Amino acid sequence: MIRLFTSEDEGACKDIAKRCLEETVDLDYKARQYVINKFTKDGYWLLKANTFPLYVYENSSQIVATGGLNINEFKKMYVHPDWQGKGIGTEIINHLKNIAKKNNQQELFLYSWKSSVGFYKRAGFIFVREFIHEEQEIKMPLVEMRSLLLKNNLVV
Repeated sequence: MIRLFTSEDEGACKDIAKRCLEETVDLDYKARQYVINKFTKDGYWLLKANTFPLYVYENSSQIVATGGLNINEFKKMYVHPDWQGKGIGTEIINHLKNIAKKNNQQELFLYSWKSSVGFYKRAGFIFVREFIHEEQEIKMPLVEMRSLLLKNNLVV
């Protein structure tokens, strides 16, 4: 079940992001530790949820995935490594795409880790570019991807 994030979900979201960053994201040690510390800081997920709609995927009262939509940008897409490959990420993407369509968005974009390119391509996104994002002198390789939204097989 996909639902809006509540403050009680913060601990689960921290754990999901941490596990993903440890197990599925290709970063050097310094960058990985920086991002893990940032994403697991108390209040981080609540702040994000107060900035844009943030959703969680709950399975049998366990939060296993997150995803948000800031106007037309996908944000904070993480599926717990134990739950990847089960269609949960695709469900979240479809949920966010439907919200974007209802809000008359014509195109979606995202910035993500290089390791997620295949997943987003299967979800209909196209690779735009690879770039280095720098924060606090930490360099992180990211990708930009985009997707046109269709309504009745026509671009909205």
